[in-house]
Amino acid sequence: MITTPRLHLRPLREDDATQQYLGWFRGPASERIYSSDLMKETDDLRRYIAERQGRDDVLFLGIFERASGVHLGNLKYEPIRERQSVATMGILIGEPSARGKGIAGEAIQAANAWLREHRGIRRIVLGVATDNIAAIRAYEKIGFVSQPCEEIPPSASTQSMVLIL
Repeated sequence: MITTPRLHLRPLREDDATQQYLGWFRGPASERIYSSDLMKETDDLRRYIAERQGRDDVLFLGIFERASGVHLGNLKYEPIRERQSVATMGILIGEPSARGKGIAGEAIQAANAWLREHRGIRRIVLGVATDNIAAIRAYEKIGFVSQPCEEIPPSASTQSMVLIL
């Protein structure tokens, strides 16, 4: 669906719910994943994927390494509100070996360009833990700015960030 020099992004399918993917919800890094306590078995992942398939207000993409086909993470826009030209984004780079290599930025920029061209989206919003400095810097590097927005409820532990496309 979307290709970059290093990545292939495509809608997730139920058969992408592997033990490797499930493993991303275990260990110390899983503390930052809001849905990690809900993902106990691959059937939970399959259900989660199935619930988002075919919905106009969701774009749920797997991030795959182009050369090897290895599933590196996921990028999700939910909800997508075309009338307001805004989408709420979340990303997970699940494979530890893929972190810190610019994979997230490359995937986000490619998917954002696709959303702008094909869905008319002009604004991307996200919530990030205030203590997740690495993520905040990565988002800032690709143009996000810390800014209150109605889509992300204010909280002491989360800050909202906005990108105008």
